[in-house]
Amino acid sequence: RRGGADGEQTAALDRDAGLGGSEDVGNAAARGRRQRLAAQRGLEPFRGECSVNRASVLQLLGEWDEATTTLAEVLDHERDAHTLEYAYYGFGELCRLVGRRADAEAAARALVDRCRGHTSSFPAWKWSCTERALSTLAMVYLDAGQLDKARAAMSERLAITPEVQSDLRF
Repeated sequence: RRGGADGEQTAALDRDAGLGGSEDVGNAAARGRRQRLAAQRGLEPFRGECSVNRASVLQLLGEWDEATTTLAEVLDHERDAHTLEYAYYGFGELCRLVGRRADAEAAARALVDRCRGHTSSFPAWKWSCTERALSTLAMVYLDAGQLDKARAAMSERLAITPEVQSDLRF
């Protein structure tokens, strides 16, 4: 028999776990679901960089709409510069891949504006933030058939690191 605050909490967990009748009360699987739900109570949803990484996984799983939504939420709510750089890059690339050129260009431009004149705080990026942003912008233009704009963005990117120019012809 359930009663009091503990009984009410158990009943709420049972509802959340999809447990309904007295047949579930002693069921080990039901107890396991109830315990997992109880352990998750009070946890925060994914935030910041974790959300960006989650979006990358969603993209790999083919859940592109959910990945795009996740990245858009990060861009709307995040304040950390490092995470925003990462999210703008991911959002721009994802929009570029699915053919949302206007959104891809807007994200790449926002990344260029955020990154001008400083090195990325993201340690895995071998290039500076500006180099990565300009490369993304060049790909957006290339995908749109705007070759002059793509060439201009790559020229600006290569001016930052002239040592790679000898290896490239465009």
